[in-house]
Amino acid sequence: MPSSFSVRALRVATHRNLHRKITCFSGKAWAVFAQPATAALIQGEEIPGPSVATREDTIAYSLATGTGLYHAVGSAAMGPNDTDVVDHQLRVRGVAGLRIADASVLPFQLSGNTAAPRHSSATAPPT
Repeated sequence: MPSSFSVRALRVATHRNLHRKITCFSGKAWAVFAQPATAALIQGEEIPGPSVATREDTIAYSLATGTGLYHAVGSAAMGPNDTDVVDHQLRVRGVAGLRIADASVLPFQLSGNTAAPRHSSATAPPT
């Protein structure tokens, strides 16, 4: 991991892209549902419902009700900076004798399953 890597910067960048991703996905989904072959099969919209009609409505609804389909990661993110929660040895900064060995130490969501890195971090001996 490069020394300039910042978990906080990654989270800020992710948040900045959130609105664009929400509206891009929902716009494409609505376009598919509006196609005649699909629209003929739809009796009505239940979720989010007709009250969510604008880009701003979509963002507000998504932020209020959205969940992830990925495992939670990053709440105790590992990184090289003093502001990162744990160091590369999974030691919690500022708390003597405490280590974290679960998916919360992963600094960002992996494109694959989190089981293998989670198990390896939990079973690897401290260095």
